[in-house]
Amino acid sequence: MDHVFSIMAEALTRGEKIEIRGLGTFKVRKRPSRFVKDPRTGAEIFVKERFVPTFKMGKIMKTNLNSKE
Repeated sequence: MDHVFSIMAEALTRGEKIEIRGLGTFKVRKRPSRFVKDPRTGAEIFVKERFVPTFKMGKIMKTNLNSKE
């Protein structure tokens, strides 16, 4: 199982999209740099540009999860 996740991580690192039919799609998105406020102090902090993994659930998975009562 660890081997599968390491292959997926390598593919995402290369910027590839991973689609698993019936489950969903994994891909990497770029978040731009920006200023945010620290909620405790109210001070503005600069956050660097970064890449984050995202997951979009497939239609079959959504339907299966929402049909159970």
